[in-house]
Amino acid sequence: MSHTTGRLVAKNIRIGPDSGSPAAPSGDWELDFVPDPALAGGDPRFVILRFENLQLPGSDRLEVDLGYPDPAYAKDVFTANAAEVWTRPIDPSGGPIRVTYIGSDPGGGATLSGYGSGEPVTTPAPPAYLAGTTNPDLFLHTNPFDEPDYHDWLQCGGVFDWQNAACLPGGSTEEAVAHAACILVAVHRDGASIELSSCSGTLIDSDLVLTARHCFTEPDELDIRSGSVTFDFQTNCAGARPAGYAPTFHKIIEVVAAGSPPLIPPVADDWVIVRIGTPPSGLGIGARPLRGTAPMASESVFTMHHPNGSVKKHQAGPLSSGSVGSVTGFDYGGGSSGSALFDAAGQVLGAALSRASGGSNVCTVSYTSARDVLDTLANPPAPPTPLDVMVVFDRSGSMASSGTSGPGRTKLVEAQEAAAMFVRMVREGAGDRLGLVSFSTTASTPVEATPAPVSNPVKNQIAGAGMAPGGDIGGLVAGGFTSIGDGVDKALNAFPGGPNQRVILLLTDGMQNTAPMVETVESGLGDTRLCVIGFGTEAQLDGPLLTRLASDHNGLYTRANDGLALKKFFATCFGDIFESGTLADPDQRLGRDQREGKPWPFAVCGEEAITVVIGWDTPDANLDLSLRTPGGATVTASSGGVGSDRGNTWAFLRVPLPHDGERDGTWQALVRRAGVDSAGEFTAPPVDVSYFVSVLATGGPHLRALTPRKRIYTGDPITPLVALHYGNGTAPHAQVELDIEAPTVALGQLVAEAGLETPTSGDDAVDPFTATLQKIEAEQGGFATSTTTVALYDDGQHEDGAMERDGVYGNPLPGLTRFEGTYSFRARATYGDGGCAAAREALWSVHVEPGIDPDRTDVEVRPGGRAPDGRSRGTIRFWPRDRYGNPLGPGRGNRFDAGALPGTSAGGTRDNGDGSYDIDVSWDPGSDRPGLTLTQPDRDPVAIGPAAAGAGSAGCPLWLCVLLAVLAVALLIALIAVLVGA
Repeated sequence: MSHTTGRLVAKNIRIGPDSGSPAAPSGDWELDFVPDPALAGGDPRFVILRFENLQLPGSDRLEVDLGYPDPAYAKDVFTANAAEVWTRPIDPSGGPIRVTYIGSDPGGGATLSGYGSGEPVTTPAPPAYLAGTTNPDLFLHTNPFDEPDYHDWLQCGGVFDWQNAACLPGGSTEEAVAHAACILVAVHRDGASIELSSCSGTLIDSDLVLTARHCFTEPDELDIRSGSVTFDFQTNCAGARPAGYAPTFHKIIEVVAAGSPPLIPPVADDWVIVRIGTPPSGLGIGARPLRGTAPMASESVFTMHHPNGSVKKHQAGPLSSGSVGSVTGFDYGGGSSGSALFDAAGQVLGAALSRASGGSNVCTVSYTSARDVLDTLANPPAPPTPLDVMVVFDRSGSMASSGTSGPGRTKLVEAQEAAAMFVRMVREGAGDRLGLVSFSTTASTPVEATPAPVSNPVKNQIAGAGMAPGGDIGGLVAGGFTSIGDGVDKALNAFPGGPNQRVILLLTDGMQNTAPMVETVESGLGDTRLCVIGFGTEAQLDGPLLTRLASDHNGLYTRANDGLALKKFFATCFGDIFESGTLADPDQRLGRDQREGKPWPFAVCGEEAITVVIGWDTPDANLDLSLRTPGGATVTASSGGVGSDRGNTWAFLRVPLPHDGERDGTWQALVRRAGVDSAGEFTAPPVDVSYFVSVLATGGPHLRALTPRKRIYTGDPITPLVALHYGNGTAPHAQVELDIEAPTVALGQLVAEAGLETPTSGDDAVDPFTATLQKIEAEQGGFATSTTTVALYDDGQHEDGAMERDGVYGNPLPGLTRFEGTYSFRARATYGDGGCAAAREALWSVHVEPGIDPDRTDVEVRPGGRAPDGRSRGTIRFWPRDRYGNPLGPGRGNRFDAGALPGTSAGGTRDNGDGSYDIDVSWDPGSDRPGLTLTQPDRDPVAIGPAAAGAGSAGCPLWLCVLLAVLAVALLIALIAVLVGA
């Protein structure tokens, strides 16, 4: 990690009466501890001692001499029993570190189990731009200070333009601010190892320091317990040690306030305020106020921070925009995280440096706004509120088509089962409310459409109480067109007032073809969250619309090809909406002669409850679910305290934890056929059956996908991101893998080769392109895909957000989006240590659209003579292709807007049906260089045609091109004649 400033060195030295060693002549137990040399030789730059198993009965105490100049503040004194404590940083070059146990109780003692050794750390290449070192020489052993080898990841120019803070004019605002800037050093985990790290911060009150939330994310607050702050770490202007330099460190005591988990977006949440211990005389430093007004473009601002663990640096300049959300022109390094951006009056304008764009020589960073911090402090986040959930259900005519789970079972029946399972899983008495809207040509709502407090009667009214779906869901009949907009609008109007968070679970199996379209009602969604499930094949769904709808409204889109996947995704949505996430197994299969499946193990690590769900594909089978605890006990629906329910293709068990004293460890889900007699004979006709098991966790961390809030086109770089956080913003260390199922065929090419079908009418009216695609899909049995697995990283080096570990995992994947279509993602995070490991999963889909590339798009200009006004006229014919040469295909004139370049006038677009498009144009006399612009949503326009060519290939006026061609032919004929004569 770029901000790593040292390592943990293990020791095992017991001191005190229970150590078995005799007391010193003073009657106390004394230890003169000498740390090991640094890895590169010499003394460590600083050390932080770690003591474990402190037993301090009565008035016994443990003292550590720190050597600070203030005698009243020069020792760390521990007086209470503790599993673990850390000292403030100590200078090891002053001789042995005196540790004293004072007391005589025979049961007292403490173990020096190790220490953090602050020393230079090198980050090796690749990538080359991240190579560099840190130098946490907090006590300035070298004179002058040995500047680190800064990586140039966030260097804006050819050199780093910052200067040492001591170069600031005495008595200036900047000098006063410099006194309030600090470096924070703490211990953090990096996988199985423990390391030291640093961040920057600012004093905002007499004992409060503001820094970035991602600097302190350990779930057990190891970083808080071990952390310390100093405001003294700076040289003189020339980089030399100031006379009498003797820094004092202040222990971090507690977190006072923090933003919510640091997700992307927004950066507004990436801040934390910590309280520090202060000497009796106080700090004598002027705290910096937070500014509550917004910045102005070009406003004068300056920074103060400790890049790469170095001495305090300063830089000034104009704000590049009217927002601190994106700041350019300043230099930073690892360890700058958490520093503030100040205005000319010395007020905190940008509250905490949060994250930076990755790549070589990229110098754009993001700060939390001080105004956002003030707003949160003035209005603390309310406790989590219950949910108002509306199920918006598609009952259009296409839902009457055949499903995938057996004869006579329609898509409507499969969807009814999945929705009924969702409804009957919702807990009662938690304050949540449920409602239902269904839509086809228009939307309709049952009597109890307004979400009602969840109770058995309400669930029975919506979903029924029997094995088969009943109630309002069971009574739905397929027929009519598709108006997603009317379904969403009716749901929005049904929501009652109040503080509950609003959620819509939208299920659709087709493309909207009837007003109101969802785009016309979308503005009313506000902060309503969407979980969107597309039930159908690639060619049956409007993937671009459903992807954008979910990502724009803090939700996820998933596509289910069959009824079994649909139930799994409803369970996933339930875990994402109501719980802390999901863990699911791959689909399993029981042959007709198999009585039970292989036990499926899953880990529990501190969860408050688990809900284990099974779903199967056909009601001709009947499966039972039971669990086996880590201790070997069996849990069934009849076990005490266990909640359960079942339908004709699903069942679940809800187990509050601990259950009979058991919680952490490996549990097993056991799936077997119901209806087997005591002799092991089937009492029902055996059939092949496919099934899944999902575990929904209550409590613990939540794994969420962070989907981009813009359309993705072929050729666009994509960085899949997931965030794993506890509710308080801390983040467990995890290993994250990502399975990606990607299309491998160019849909536009398939349609161009097949030729356009006529559009369809009726319930499922679609355009010619979609009609053709559906025909090809039916003939081929689907479209080819490939699956790959990649690792995701939380290290600040894989475009995962912050410059340090923050619980957000990513990995840039250039070249992934080679074909348009639906890309399905499954992230699996495993976390935990000390014998308690667990996992979370996240499932989502993203639709990639074909992006027109001007360099791969063929263009012809067909002259058409002169217009009466003397302007040239003609036709531009073009074949749109993406950067990989894949054609957009025919019938897709609605995928772009055509405009004209300056000097050109353009008419409407004509589709030639073969993948080419014509636009009639006219252009200025003498230029003979017509050109067009093609614009797609969320993309910059691209220019095509001769007028769009570069200077070296710009084309020429028609008369000149003809003349040059004639001359070239004449010269060639003359040359041939000369050669023949020779």
